[in-house]
Amino acid sequence: MTPPISLPEDFAFETDLLTFRIERRLGARVAQSSFSKETKLCLITVPDTFDGTNSAHVVWLRTVVKETLRRVAKMVIVPRLAAIAQEYGYTFRRVFVKDVTSRWGSCSENGNINLSLWLTLLPSRFVDYVLKHELAHLRELNHSARFWTEVDKMTGGPGTAKALSKAKNEYIRSHLLPLLSLINPR
Repeated sequence: MTPPISLPEDFAFETDLLTFRIERRLGARVAQSSFSKETKLCLITVPDTFDGTNSAHVVWLRTVVKETLRRVAKMVIVPRLAAIAQEYGYTFRRVFVKDVTSRWGSCSENGNINLSLWLTLLPSRFVDYVLKHELAHLRELNHSARFWTEVDKMTGGPGTAKALSKAKNEYIRSHLLPLLSLINPR
């Protein structure tokens, strides 16, 4: 059974990277999604007839949200990764944007980087930390002291990377988990 969604009339979640909104539209027949790089607005409109207890409606909305965030991640996060990689002299092979919440990113031995589409809902300082963390794995495919030194070089000096990791996890627990449990319960 699909857990229901209790969708308020006007739902918004905001960070410095984007504002994510879900709005009901009177008379709308289908959902629409849009993203503007200029205004940083990611908007999903749903018909006013959306029923959060109807399994088909819930699955449909969750699919729309995930695919919209995947598209936004490719437009915002992936270019950010490329810019940071260039700035610090890293080269990666490919980037994949996936629907995972257990890991915000990963790096393969082949030089591929996997990113969670949910990164789009984090503030930029945490997004940049995750990107730098994964880039550092291109040189150190572990979490050794050398790895953390590599991440610290990109994040501001000794101990900065672990402090950012801790702050990111606290932010996720306090801000993002309630949103994820609404939109994407596991």
